Order: sequence, then structure tokens, then C-alpha cells
Amino acid sequence: VFMAMKVTSGFLRPPKLTHEIHEAKPGTMSERNLWKGFHRSLGVLLLGMGVWQVQDGLVMFADMYDIVTLAPFYWWYFFIFVVGVLLVKLYTFFGIRDKNVTEVEVMPFNDEDWAIESEIEPFDFKDKEPGGKLT
Repeated sequence: VFMAMKVTSGFLRPPKLTHEIHEAKPGTMSERNLWKGFHRSLGVLLLGMGVWQVQDGLVMFADMYDIVTLAPFYWWYFFIFVVGVLLVKLYTFFGIRDKNVTEVEVMPFNDEDWAIESEIEPFDFKDKEPGGKLT
């Protein structure tokens, strides 16, 4: 039911109106922002339900076949994964952004770099005639 609601709400997304951006009143939300909050909340709910479903399946499997459940290992794996994602998010948010940099450094390109590990020699475009034939 929730999955159908998420897909349906994706199709019913309100258009982005330019006047809403410029004339936003304090304390009010546009239809699009309300939709975005609903859609995002529904996605987080579905993700949580999926995580719980895996854990519940592991417990059910262990009960059915009288074996030790792997659910504690799953929760440790899930915890390590979430901590890793949060660390990467924090690193990308605070670590690599330098707000004073305005230019991008471009490494020089050399055709011979592509042919170092292969037997193919780099193609030289200077040997090509304007008609498309090689000289």
C-alpha cells in the first residue's frame, strides 16, 4: 500500500512555479514543498520497513529451521553501514568543500598516456587529411 502511494505521489508531483520562489510568505509552504516532505517521509518509512523486514525474515528463518539467528550480525552490519554513510556525508559536507576555490585545476592530457600499458600506438590526428583519409 505504501509503495503504491509513493509511486502515485511521484506521478502527482505539483509543478514548480517561479512565483512561489520569489513571493514566498514566511510560515507558509507551497504545494510542491508539502509534496516533497510527504514523498521524502514516505520513502524513509519504506526504507525502515524494508530494513525491519530483513531482520524479521532472518528471525523467522532461524525459528523455522531451529538454527541460531543471524539478526544480531545483520544489525551490526546495518549499524556499521549507517555510521560509514554518515562519515562520508560529514566528510563531503565539511572536508572537501573549499568555498574560496573558484577555478578547477585540469590535469594535462597526453595521448601517449592511453597507450602505455597496451601494444596499440596512440593515434595521431595530424596525419589525417581533411577528406578523412590517412596519409
